[in-house]
Amino acid sequence: MPLRADHSDAGHERVWDLRCCALGHRLLAVRHVRRLGSEHNTVATGILVKSPQQLELLARVSRLAFDKTGTLTEGRFRLRQVTTNEANPRATLAAVIEAAAAVEKSSSHPIAAAFLEYAAELGVDPPPAPQFTLLEGEGLVAVVDGVTVHVGNERLARRVLAETAKANGEPPRTPATEAAATAYAEARAAVTYATREGLPARMLKALQKKENAAREALDAARADARADQARGPGGTPPMPLSAQTTSPPPSPPGSTADGGDECGVGCCGGGCGVPPLDLSSELVARWQQAGCSVLWVLFDGEIAAACQLSDEVRGEAAATMRELEALGVDATMLTGDCEATAQAVRVQVGIGDAVAGMKPSEKLERIRALRKKGVVGMVGDGVNDGPALAAADVGIAMGVSGTAMASAAAGVVLMSNDLRRICDAVWVARLTTRTLRAAVGASLALKLVPLSLMFALTGAEGYLIAAAVGSDVLGLVIVLAAAMNLLRVQPRYAAEPCANYVSALEGPTVVTSSV
Repeated sequence: MPLRADHSDAGHERVWDLRCCALGHRLLAVRHVRRLGSEHNTVATGILVKSPQQLELLARVSRLAFDKTGTLTEGRFRLRQVTTNEANPRATLAAVIEAAAAVEKSSSHPIAAAFLEYAAELGVDPPPAPQFTLLEGEGLVAVVDGVTVHVGNERLARRVLAETAKANGEPPRTPATEAAATAYAEARAAVTYATREGLPARMLKALQKKENAAREALDAARADARADQARGPGGTPPMPLSAQTTSPPPSPPGSTADGGDECGVGCCGGGCGVPPLDLSSELVARWQQAGCSVLWVLFDGEIAAACQLSDEVRGEAAATMRELEALGVDATMLTGDCEATAQAVRVQVGIGDAVAGMKPSEKLERIRALRKKGVVGMVGDGVNDGPALAAADVGIAMGVSGTAMASAAAGVVLMSNDLRRICDAVWVARLTTRTLRAAVGASLALKLVPLSLMFALTGAEGYLIAAAVGSDVLGLVIVLAAAMNLLRVQPRYAAEPCANYVSALEGPTVVTSSV
């Protein structure tokens, strides 16, 4: 009995030794599953996953943040319309295009190509633009032929106009002056409409009285603003920069019933009937509501022109958002464009949330805040979103239209511009994770066979060793077979090529100052 007990104990020790060795082999097999899963993403779904760790995070992602330009849109801007400011004598079409092209020549942003292409069509050779400066989240500034030229978004235009007004000693914009300016503009527009449509004289006279009263109210509000400014702290708080708008200055009373000799605005010397271009232009508002980007050109702090640029939404973007929602992944759009444009694109794409007017640093902070709520991915092309790509749990770069910096910073790279491949990548990552867990679980369950024999049969040493080896080999086969089975998986969401919209190449329509 003692001898048999010794042999039995030795057999049990050999069984445990074999099990420990097999466990190490199984862990190596698990590494093969993860590697095959990440490599299969490149082969089958057109996405390069740089590491197994990124594959696991991709399987757990709960929210994806998308950049707009070059990601949800094609990133191929076309200059559609140029609205020049007739109140600015220097703002001719040729001067605007020449100055804007000179500034944009030093930029790598996709918008720059639109100006340079149209300048080439006009035969304009952009002059040198020294003192070039990139303004984060706003635009560009440079000196062109002695003129300080700003080219950028609405945020830049508002800031520059406010600084110019302050330098010129103009009254600060407050909620009271803005409300009075809006009321005056509406009253003036009503008189213009009544005159054009030939409404009854009594109605026209009543509208003219309202216009004169609104003009007086505007003068009074500006006088109060100057007085508050002179008193210093404690006066009326200035209008927040985000809410400021430019408004036409009051003009001397004049006849507007029959067109008169003055346009009622003071922008010119005789009856043009068109107010100077400002940030509250109805035409610009329509551009933004249509999802177009608006770029402002300023000469020495004065508005010279507004430019409409179109960038088509990717044809597969809406389908991608629907599929991500079905996968349980929330989507957010982060863009530096204005609120109206962002909301228009959000509706077109069908994305759940959109945050507008964001600088690159603000995108970075938003990603950090979202990471506190779960695993977050960032999808971008690397233009103004490189830091956000690097800060996200999973950075997904547009490999074709994106920058080299984006591909280097991101852990996942799209090998094409088809956004549906992101859905395939998430699906395959989750499938790989489930396959790994199921295979390891099945192989570990096989260990119950030799364990049961070890405690039930004390004299069957040969059977114990055979059962231990057999279960380990079978476990390895299960894990490797599951890994090989992943190679048979085909794309589910991007099985067919998508047909992205192709923007036309025609030049812009030139429009003069508009109401």
